[in-house]
Order: sequence, then structure tokens, then C-alpha cells
Amino acid sequence: MIVSAGGLQQRIAVKQSAADVLLELDESTVSFAVTGGEKKIAYSSNGTKAKVELASPVDWLTIDKVTANSFVLRATKSADKHRRQVKVILTSGTTMREIEVTQEGTLQYILPILKMPVSLGEVLSYERGRGHYMLKSPDGFRIPIRIASLLRAKKCLHRICVR
Repeated sequence: MIVSAGGLQQRIAVKQSAADVLLELDESTVSFAVTGGEKKIAYSSNGTKAKVELASPVDWLTIDKVTANSFVLRATKSADKHRRQVKVILTSGTTMREIEVTQEGTLQYILPILKMPVSLGEVLSYERGRGHYMLKSPDGFRIPIRIASLLRAKKCLHRICVR
């Protein structure tokens, strides 16, 4: 580059170095219900397309549809009693980010909410994720039941019959 001021000229050498790779994730933790499902994870990077891989191989989680700014995590239905988890590693250049992925187990006696106060909506959302649903009986009393257990038992509950 040449700089001119008045009648003087000076040549200046400019050297540009590469910037550090930035890698930002929308989420650092992802949770799946017992029933499984899929979740699209968005990320941004000023480097090359990021490499997405599992920290350790598992048979219940797959990485699909990897693009330049997102990927999809797909979890299968869990038959395990306990919660399972794995880390997903995102790498672009020398920059690495981790996402902690968990999936709930099938235990029936979980106390889900450890913070108080909690809204009914939060409790219902948590229970729906575990495969439970709230039915309303004719007398107005709400009864939480597990639909799958009714299907297996082929029973009736307050005039609601599952056959």
C-alpha cells in the first residue's frame, strides 16, 4: 500500500492473518423424551463447514442432514429404565464445541420438578415427554394415566374404554 501526504510518498507492507474460527451454537444441551424424536440444531461459523460427530458410538442417536449451518439429531425410543446420555462434538478448524444430549428412561417413580413454584403447564409438559397424558373424568377430576398401560391391559377407566 502506498500512502501519500503532501509531496511525500511511503510504501507500507500490510500482512493480513486469518481470523480465529468462531463457532456458536444455539443450544449446549438437548433433551429427548422416552419416545425419542428429532431436533434440529442450528450453528454459525466463519470457518469451513463444521464436522459433527458423536463423542462415543451409541445405537440410539444419529446425526442426519448436516448442512453449513445446521444438523438434525434423531433419537430412537428408549426401553432403558435409566436416563442415557452422550456428547455431540462440533469442530470447525481448531475450534470445538460440545452438546450434551440426554434421553429420559422409563422409570415410573421419578420426581420431575426440583424447583418450586412450578406451573401446571411445566408439569404437564414434562409428563407428556415421558409418554403420560392427563384425561378428564366425567366428575371433573383429572386423572393422570399412562395410555400404553391401558392399551396393554385393555381396561376401561371412567367410561373410557381401550380395546
